[in-house]
Amino acid sequence: MAKTKKRIKRNKKYHYTYDIIDLLSGKHYIGVRSSNPPPDKDKYMGSSVPLKRVIKKEGVGNFKKIILRQFRSRKNAEIHECHLHRVHDVAKSCQYYNRRCNDKYTERDYDRMTGRDKSRQKSDKRAARADRRLDNIHLQNISIYL
Repeated sequence: MAKTKKRIKRNKKYHYTYDIIDLLSGKHYIGVRSSNPPPDKDKYMGSSVPLKRVIKKEGVGNFKKIILRQFRSRKNAEIHECHLHRVHDVAKSCQYYNRRCNDKYTERDYDRMTGRDKSRQKSDKRAARADRRLDNIHLQNISIYL
């Protein structure tokens, strides 16, 4: 009897952030995606209604999709997207097709994800100590004049 090998189809998800650039107008769309095909083979071009309209009108050849970063989890990809939305102020900028900023995660979540949280806590403590020293010096200078 011949043994047959069963092929197991892996259902691996790829999580990543991306930037779609309109080559004609220079506008951008920053998004997050979870897909089964690898990011470089994924044909997805965003969920924004204004972006979809422009792609339909101008053709997909006038747009470039850049993979910004890949992640092991959807949550970390969404945190990175929120960080990018805040940094570029996409909700208010006319240079982005994004209609609103996704406020699901905070900047503190981004710091935790990147490991900046601990260094920020240390720098906050140093800054607080420096402020107290300056306050003490200021109080001493005031008492001289009283």
